[in-house]
Amino acid sequence: AAAFANAVSASVGLTPCYACDSTGCTVASAVYACDGYRLLTEAEWEVAARCGRETRYAGNSVASSVAWYAGNSGDRTRTVATKAPNHCGVYDMSGNVAEWVHDWYNDYTTVPRTDPVGPEVPTVADMKITRGGSWDAITDLLRVSNRQPTTHHDESYIHGIRLGRITAAD
Repeated sequence: AAAFANAVSASVGLTPCYACDSTGCTVASAVYACDGYRLLTEAEWEVAARCGRETRYAGNSVASSVAWYAGNSGDRTRTVATKAPNHCGVYDMSGNVAEWVHDWYNDYTTVPRTDPVGPEVPTVADMKITRGGSWDAITDLLRVSNRQPTTHHDESYIHGIRLGRITAAD
């Protein structure tokens, strides 16, 4: 995912956000200082999915109107943008594929924090977070507030990525 984000960044003349070599990729700079494409943080993903609204799923409180999931997918991924978008016009943030985010999994604490991204130095055992649920998920897993830990080397057919970037207008 990081190498792909770097390739997209380079293709449009932006500075890559990740440092990659033959052993893998690491964040090259502070997550908000990079002008290239990268995985969204967990908090950014949730803000984008909610789009200023308090709906159960990204764009609606009725799963079947915005999401491909176990109840309607026919046991497979579906073409993007064939369900309704959220209020910002973004498609498939609930269902179809669970989206990896930038953050490493960490339990929420009782100490309020703004946009935590997990352990500073993750280990092989640390888990990434996916958001949004997938085509084989029950509706509870599609909720905008739901977060699922997953191994960061899981190349499953239920996972995908959504790239984003910070712009001057943000």
